[in-house]
Amino acid sequence: MSALWGRIDRLQKSRGFKIVASVLALVVVVAIGIVYVAQLNSAGGASERIEFFDTSAIEDPEIRAQVERQQRVVQDVLSQDRSPAAVSIGLTVGLGVALIVIWLGLLLTYLALGLGVMLVAGPMLLLSYYERAGPSIGALGRIIVGAAALTVCFTAVLEVLRLLLSVPSGPVFAVARNVLAEAVRMKVSLVFIVLLIFGLAAVPMLLNEGTPLRYRMQAFLQYGTAGAFWMIAILTLLLSAATLTFEQRDKIIWQTMTKPVSVWKYLLGKWLGVITLNAALLVVCGSAIFLFAEYLRQQPADGEREAYVSRTAETGGPILSEDRRILHNQVLQARKARDIDVPMAKNSEQFAGIVDQFIEQREALDSFDELAEAPQSRSKVADDLYKDYISRLRAIDPGQNKTYVFSGLEEAAKQDAPLLLRYRVESGANLPDEFYRIIFDFGGGLRFDREVGLAQTLIIDDIPPAAINENGQLELTIVNGAVMQNQRGELGIMANPRAISFPPGGLELSYSVGGYRMNFVRVVAVLWIKLAFLSLLAIAASTALSFPVACLVAFGAFFAAESAMFLQDSMEVYNPFFGEGIGPYILAVVEIVSAGVIWIFRVYAELNPIERLVQGEHVSWGSVAQGVAVLGVWCVVLFGVGWMVFRSRELAIYSGQ
Repeated sequence: MSALWGRIDRLQKSRGFKIVASVLALVVVVAIGIVYVAQLNSAGGASERIEFFDTSAIEDPEIRAQVERQQRVVQDVLSQDRSPAAVSIGLTVGLGVALIVIWLGLLLTYLALGLGVMLVAGPMLLLSYYERAGPSIGALGRIIVGAAALTVCFTAVLEVLRLLLSVPSGPVFAVARNVLAEAVRMKVSLVFIVLLIFGLAAVPMLLNEGTPLRYRMQAFLQYGTAGAFWMIAILTLLLSAATLTFEQRDKIIWQTMTKPVSVWKYLLGKWLGVITLNAALLVVCGSAIFLFAEYLRQQPADGEREAYVSRTAETGGPILSEDRRILHNQVLQARKARDIDVPMAKNSEQFAGIVDQFIEQREALDSFDELAEAPQSRSKVADDLYKDYISRLRAIDPGQNKTYVFSGLEEAAKQDAPLLLRYRVESGANLPDEFYRIIFDFGGGLRFDREVGLAQTLIIDDIPPAAINENGQLELTIVNGAVMQNQRGELGIMANPRAISFPPGGLELSYSVGGYRMNFVRVVAVLWIKLAFLSLLAIAASTALSFPVACLVAFGAFFAAESAMFLQDSMEVYNPFFGEGIGPYILAVVEIVSAGVIWIFRVYAELNPIERLVQGEHVSWGSVAQGVAVLGVWCVVLFGVGWMVFRSRELAIYSGQ
């Protein structure tokens, strides 16, 4: 038997076998692509099966242009059912993995392992398909198959990256290769890699088929991307701290540092090895998430008898189901958002005059005796006054109205895609059983009357670009009430019982600048940048501390960085009087520490790509570049600190404690 396995191994590693197998893999992929395209052309898409209204009979040119724009939007959505992008990307990924496995000389080995997986998972899938077993058996089979596929992809990508690190010579790349080997050999990292693979394979099983498709898509993107990032982040912190401290503890570092390896090359090699492992994990997880998202979008949405075909399309009802329309316009998009214009800036001379006038009026009071001479107190007064100004700007009294302006919409005015208004109405205690009538008037007869629940994020997603004026601005008048007719037949405003307000981010206009696919690529790039920062943070901590203490410091910084924006929002509504009895010194320490954490990790926290991806918001290359610049500076600082500490260590007498 061993002789047989030896001949098989020699066969799969021979050059002739690799060439033949590569050609066959290429032929199979091309054949599958040709068959798929032929099926698409023969079946015809949903946009070809729908007969649109003939707009030539409409005499009014404005109405005709609006109807044609709406039809183009519908055609754009329906054309997605024939888009070969997902299958093309999937075939490309599959061909790439197959070629890697072939040229690594592991094709027959992986085929044997795949046969073993199917012998285990195949009966589970068949029993579930023919309803001879419960759905949990089928889910377990799919998890096993998914985990096996992810494992093959991860090992193939990792081996390619290891070979790439072998091309250049030098101690930096040698240390990096050693870190990759250490990652799959160390128990703590291996456990997290296995958990990541099985966890990602299990995420699709958590989706409820009875839930509208847009919610399933958002849930999968949220849980899949966020879960993968957190698992990789924890692995990164543990591996980065362990790879340095364990080598010191076990005296392995003696063999390295006695060679002509400088400290900075050693630390750089460690960091390069960890971020290379991060790249392999993100490529595999990102590809899996993207491909399943593409598969998910081709499933029937709520209100469809089949994908992209509404149940009411043939009976004169809407061509697009609401679920499909929201999925396309709000989730699978990259949208730029615009907040309302603020007429008075905080650093303007007008506002400075208001602050001076307020101080002059209050300086007679004891608590304001030295206010004008105390810059810190004056800054506090200015902050409070500006917060009050913004709150009044975003508030509308009962029966009254306010006009808000959104600027910078020149790009949106050139598009056919509708604009989207995201709003959140708050009033009083935000009782869940209260509903307010609100009017949104965009001018030109474009008005939306809405009955809204309080403290709920709601959306108007069919605002035409024609509402934007020639200056690239859109004016929106909001009425705190509804138009009603009294007994005498006169129209008037029926006011809501209380004033309404829109919190920060609770009134914004957005427009599409592309699909979610490139947005997803930028999200993965941002996640890799954040992981690179975390890795160097843990490495710098481990140069001076033992493994447990370095982990404590690294994880503490990680949690602080992830919660910095929450801390900032909390400090904005923080009331020092709530801390009465604690003492002014403790309160001062709380404010100083909180301000320091926010200042240090602000850019890291503002790089919140997962939330933007789920909400369909645009992640620009500019934000990626900003993250690289700011976190790059912090990485240089951390690397310098780690280098200074490590070069002063007495490694010959260090015990690892």
